[in-house]
Amino acid sequence: MNGHVLRLIIFFVVITIVVYLTPMQHSVPSEKYNAENSTYLEYLARWKTKNNQTIESWKISDSDVEKIKTFDTKFKVDTIPLPQDKNYTDLIGTLREQYLIMVPISKQESIGFFKNVYSDLNILIVCDADDNRSECDLQLNGNYEYKLLSHKIKEMLSVACNNLKGYKMYAKMDFDAYLKKDYVANLIKFLIDNNERRIYYGNPIIREDHLFMSGNFYAFTEQLFNDYCSCKIPRPDVWNEDYWFGKELEKCVKSKNLTKTEGTLHIINDQSKILHKKYTDIGVSLKLGRNNKLASNLNKHTFSVLYLAQRVVSTVVKNNQKNEKEAAVTVTASNKMNISGSSGAGSTLDIINNDMTVIGMTPSTSITLFETFINLNY
Repeated sequence: MNGHVLRLIIFFVVITIVVYLTPMQHSVPSEKYNAENSTYLEYLARWKTKNNQTIESWKISDSDVEKIKTFDTKFKVDTIPLPQDKNYTDLIGTLREQYLIMVPISKQESIGFFKNVYSDLNILIVCDADDNRSECDLQLNGNYEYKLLSHKIKEMLSVACNNLKGYKMYAKMDFDAYLKKDYVANLIKFLIDNNERRIYYGNPIIREDHLFMSGNFYAFTEQLFNDYCSCKIPRPDVWNEDYWFGKELEKCVKSKNLTKTEGTLHIINDQSKILHKKYTDIGVSLKLGRNNKLASNLNKHTFSVLYLAQRVVSTVVKNNQKNEKEAAVTVTASNKMNISGSSGAGSTLDIINNDMTVIGMTPSTSITLFETFINLNY
């Protein structure tokens, strides 16, 4: 009797061990584990094809331009679309040596975060003189608060003109921009393959009959960059850096007396692909930029006030006999530096410090009016 019980105990122990060690497969169809499953092979084939594309040229001829070019009656410029029948499916990193994205940044914005998100893009982080973070790629000679951003962009571009020529596409990007990379890859590919044409990309705005691109992201071909660098660019007389750049670029190109086929072509951005300040998706709620709520209110309610204040200052100056042909705001800086290079945009860096002195202004209250608006609303 004891032997029989012992055998039963051993039997049940063995069965228990076998059941425990046997994988439970009943919840997953066994065919899913088949490495030759056609579903797997279909996905993998598409994945392999995606990473082994033949690199074709997206260069367009003069006749192609005439077919796709349209005149935008709102902005009064010639526009062309990005190719609708092409899609750059290679890795975006394969293009990085052919373009440069310059990112002016403040000490209130995280360089580490930005570089992590866009590690596959060729970006240049541009910092002020007093920003000593190791992640800075370029440290300027000036310190620039909000109302001096146009001076920061001028110094940044002066350095680029003297030291960073040779890229086929250049872009300026803000910290609070969010790029969808498949779309941006198509843009980069198209601009670098047509780098000898004058192409200006972005979200267009018209002010005082000057077209400029909104600053969260705009790009231009090597030819336009070389044009800018060849012109004598004056010290900024307005505080909005993107308006200033667009205006000076336009003036520079017009001074070349180009033929119709040599003129600038504009590509209007897809604002669903280049986002500003926030991005939301399934499981994602991302807000970018410092003082996000304040910046939003500034854009909605006070931008027109600031611009009006600047126009008042400009009008006062122009009505003064001694300054009727001078810029609205003239400043002096103690730290102006000359760097090597040909005459033009790259030859002189006009660095404005925070102790700038206003000269040649009467009545004296006119300049303080504009600065007061800036300080109260930022």
